[in-house]
Amino acid sequence: FGDVATASSAAEIVVRYTVTVANVIANQNNATRVNAAAALYEDPNDAASTVTVAAPTNPTVRVGEPNLGVAKSITAGATGADAGNSVDWSFTVSNTGTTTAYRSDVRDVLPAGLFNIVNVGIATSGSVTLNGTATPLTLANVRVKTTVNSNDTIEVADTAQGDASDTIAIAPGASLTITFRSTVMNTVTPGQVLTNTVRVPYASRADCGQPGVVCRDNSSNPGGVDDDDDAQLNNYEASGSASLTIRS
Repeated sequence: FGDVATASSAAEIVVRYTVTVANVIANQNNATRVNAAAALYEDPNDAASTVTVAAPTNPTVRVGEPNLGVAKSITAGATGADAGNSVDWSFTVSNTGTTTAYRSDVRDVLPAGLFNIVNVGIATSGSVTLNGTATPLTLANVRVKTTVNSNDTIEVADTAQGDASDTIAIAPGASLTITFRSTVMNTVTPGQVLTNTVRVPYASRADCGQPGVVCRDNSSNPGGVDDDDDAQLNNYEASGSASLTIRS
């Protein structure tokens, strides 16, 4: 802001500014950053000298990050499953981090051999909203769609269906649980193992992807990163799996 003229009486200068947390590998959850400030001015008794006055205390900023976990299980029908049988599933997406997991893209595509999703239910704990809004997630935002086989996909939030966002925001300590029933297809073979995996990418900001926005997401390797691996920078993706073995 340039030079400041000498005041004729005691006075103070207040400098206010905003900074952005850099998306660098050193900025991991709970890392601390100290902002050291000092004032430098010309010595009134010696124009060739500079006086430096450091701040008596330097504020510390603690870095926060979301951290999603996905737990998936079979709740009924796992034993002796065969073509035409029903299998019940449950998966929970929870945020154990210290900040909100924005742009969480929750989708479950069943593996070949399973289809016909019915009896969908949800339960939330804490704040789970449509991304960028204060609108709580409800069952109306969870839809059954077809990806490969008839009604083989659970999708959470869809602007094409009138939702305010295609993704959701999961606050620290919050969780989302989805339950549903599927049917074993008649294409399965004895002893076949059907693994159902849910992968949830997310981001550090609701507006991630917009021009000029600094954020962390899963762009290092979408579909192949792990948010618990701090050696990866853009590693915001969590996954969970459960397997069904067809009766031999």
